[in-house]
Amino acid sequence: MPRNNNTSEKVQNYLKRTRLYRAARYISKDVKDRSLLKSLQRLNNVSLDGPDKEPDEENVVNKGIKGHNDLSQYNPKNGPIVIFIYGWQECQTKDPVAGFREHVRSAGLVPPENIIIFCDHLFVSNCLKVSIKKENLGKAIWNREIFSIVDNERADWLHFLKNTTIISDFVKLITRLIDNSRKVYLYGNSFGGAICNCIYDQIPNKKFTGELYIRTTGSIYISGEKKQYIEKKKQFINEIHKKDQAYKYFEKTMDEDNTEFITGPVFARDEKGNYVEVKSSFDIHNNAYSLSLMARDDADEREYERAAEQQRRRREDQRRQKEAFEAAMKEAAAEELLSINAGPQGDGQSDDELDDMDVDKELPKGAREPTEFERQKAEVAAAGSADGMGEEKGGKRRTKKRNYTRRKKKSKRKKKSKRTQKKR
Repeated sequence: MPRNNNTSEKVQNYLKRTRLYRAARYISKDVKDRSLLKSLQRLNNVSLDGPDKEPDEENVVNKGIKGHNDLSQYNPKNGPIVIFIYGWQECQTKDPVAGFREHVRSAGLVPPENIIIFCDHLFVSNCLKVSIKKENLGKAIWNREIFSIVDNERADWLHFLKNTTIISDFVKLITRLIDNSRKVYLYGNSFGGAICNCIYDQIPNKKFTGELYIRTTGSIYISGEKKQYIEKKKQFINEIHKKDQAYKYFEKTMDEDNTEFITGPVFARDEKGNYVEVKSSFDIHNNAYSLSLMARDDADEREYERAAEQQRRRREDQRRQKEAFEAAMKEAAAEELLSINAGPQGDGQSDDELDDMDVDKELPKGAREPTEFERQKAEVAAAGSADGMGEEKGGKRRTKKRNYTRRKKKSKRKKKSKRTQKKR
């Protein structure tokens, strides 16, 4: 493995027998070309129940990645995709996935195969080793000023990080997901936050059908770019405490416009379980933030949105049912009215409807149009027949009255005829 030439010869002589120096001395050959799939599948042999438990096929970290030969095959069926990227110190713990179980609970109703954990200590440490300062490495770590050993003047580590295969693989994966209307949540702490911001920089600057939410805490790099796919402020949040040593040593690589600063006191539990205020920049960096809490807030919001969407659908269904019921009632009322107004032959049409029918409809083939005289004659005949028609009782009354008038007139004529004969 190549030697780190950024470490001075004096420091090398001073620390050449220490494990700390030997760890910081080398840079892995394959760190720049290491694939994301290979890094994620390294955790497939770790059980969700702990590093000492025997893993099974269903209860492993990065379950959704297992068995794939290419990241393009990764496409969970339902729900958002949640990605957690660990920082430098988190990757050095004996149980690198100790927070995974908490993250699974924090992600809410997201299936385990939708959750991805990136925890590659070799990759993270080697990215920082390219910028080790020519100072007393042991003293810096003994004083817990771990970020003081990284030379951030030229930010060689940032240039190195942006050109790694892991970053480009992350960009391809997330771009494909949000371009297919998926929702992706990306969380990162410390150096993991820097990885998140590098991914943000390289995703194409356009609008997608899906959504990307980025949450970082204590990140040593915060991008200053503005992207079209970030339409809401809550989609891109970078939290940093002003007393955090990450802000102390990496202020030049943080854009203040995209940063939310925290200034309040920080508390942590001591060995007895009591909360005490922490004041050192190292302890603030480790205790000021909680990615799990941010994930829990996002899960609550997703649950609220899901409940609101279900309620909206129920209201829409109720409205449609009401409209369908009202339309059916109107149709039934109209049919009943038509049946009442129908003629005695039961043809379903009232006399008024028959009178209003268009008589000028298209004639049968071979028929001719009636003349004006024929029309008037037909109208007079129709009017005469209408006058002669009437209800049965009304017609009988008119006939009886007419006969009485005729008899009376006939009687008057007879009397007049008799008077005339007597005079003669």
